[in-house]
Parts: sequence; structure tokens; C-alpha cells
Amino acid sequence: MTHLRSFVLLALAAVLSLMVTAAPSSATFTDRSTSTATVAAALDWVSPTVSLGPLASPARGVVTVNVEASDAESSVAQVVVEVRAAGVASWSPLCTDTTRPYGCSWDTSLSANGAYEVRARAVDAYDNVSSWVSAPVTVSNGSPVALRVPGEVLRATVRITAERTDTGARVVSQGVEMRMTSSGAWASLCQGTTDPVVCNWQTHKSPDGSYDLRAWSRTGGGQVDYSDVTRVQVANSKGAASRTSPEPAPVETSDTDTGQDSATETETP
Repeated sequence: MTHLRSFVLLALAAVLSLMVTAAPSSATFTDRSTSTATVAAALDWVSPTVSLGPLASPARGVVTVNVEASDAESSVAQVVVEVRAAGVASWSPLCTDTTRPYGCSWDTSLSANGAYEVRARAVDAYDNVSSWVSAPVTVSNGSPVALRVPGEVLRATVRITAERTDTGARVVSQGVEMRMTSSGAWASLCQGTTDPVVCNWQTHKSPDGSYDLRAWSRTGGGQVDYSDVTRVQVANSKGAASRTSPEPAPVETSDTDTGQDSATETETP
């Protein structure tokens, strides 16, 4: 009987022990961060847009390369312009511009005549870079218009010619202008629509003295080019000059000072 009672007590003690161990805990645990760091998304993932303005072609002397650039999300930080001769692999920097209007000056007289390419790209405030845009241009320094005069001292009727020396240009009109050396105003000697245009200048109807002559030519693109100025001496009076000009070859002349489409020669009073 004593053994049975001991066994029952041990069993009750075991059950009570299990109940105490399995009882749920009422303790709570919390975790809190004091960090104030924030993560922000990028403000601009969009590249800027860029385009080249019209280029003078042929380009002579100092020309301006105009560039249009914009950015829809932020602002344009800089525009880069480069140039290279056609067929050459490497590009040379022309300028980097950070202010609107964008562009730069190009002194084409420092480059050999020939075909070139100009390109530009833009970079925005978040270092997004646009694609390159390019355009061809022809450099042709030195006048493409030639003035042909038979001598330095002129008498009677002389033939003077205006002619383009470059190939491929579409001539709309061209002619020859004159002025007395002491005068600043140019006057038309003749003009026409052919290439070349020939003027027959009746110098004996002009006072003896020093004259400046130049040829001009307007192409289909609207550009007007001028030849270098040539200085001559009109000397029809006896003793006006000791030198004589070559006698002009006989030519048929028209009655007006403006050449017609079918005529290449014009007589000017």
C-alpha cells in the first residue's frame, strides 16, 4: 500500500511539472530603429535631345555652328561639338558650351579645303548623354568667283568676265560691279544668268582715272560670293597713261546692261 501511494504521488508530480513547463509566457519583445536615412529614386533617367542648326556650305572664313539642346526632366549641363575631315576616323574637339544659345565659332581658314563632318551631343545635369547628331559641310576658302580683266590700263571697249571656279554650284545670277577708286558706292557694270557672264565695257564713256572692279555670283541657295577686287586705270585721253591695254577681240554686243538667259555678253555704256 505504501508503494502504491508513492507511485501515485510521483505521477502527480510529473503531471504538474509538465503543466508548469508548457504554460504560455506573457512576456513581450519589441524592436525599434532610430535611423532617419531615406532612399530616393533618381530624378532624371531621360537623355537630353540635340540638333544641329543649318550649316553654311560651302563654309568660308569664320562660321558659326549652332546647336539646339533641351532636357524634359532637368537641364542641359553642356553641349560638345566636334569636327573631322570626311573619311578620317578620329574627331577633333571644336568647343564645349555650357550656356544657351549653344554653339561655337569655327575658323575654317585653319582647315584645308574639302569635305568635313560636324557633330554635336548634349549632357544633362544628371550626366545623361544624348546620341551624336552630325551634318556634312564643305570648306572652300578663297573666292569661288573669278574676275578676268584684259590688263591694268584700259581703253575703248574691253571684255570683262565673271565666272565661277567651283564645280557643282547652281548659278542663279552673276555679274560685274565697278566704282571709281575714290568712291565708296558700287555700280553694276553688267549682270546675267549664264556662267560665265561677259561684260563689254565702253571705257571711253567713263572719265579717265582709277577704277575698282569685282565680280559677284548668287547660287541657288541664296549665297552671294564676291571675287577679289581688281584695280584698273581707264586712259582714253592722249597722254593719260604710258601703257596700253590689249585690244579686245571683236564681239557682238547687246543694247542693255543686263544679260538675258540666252546671252553671255553685255555691253555697258
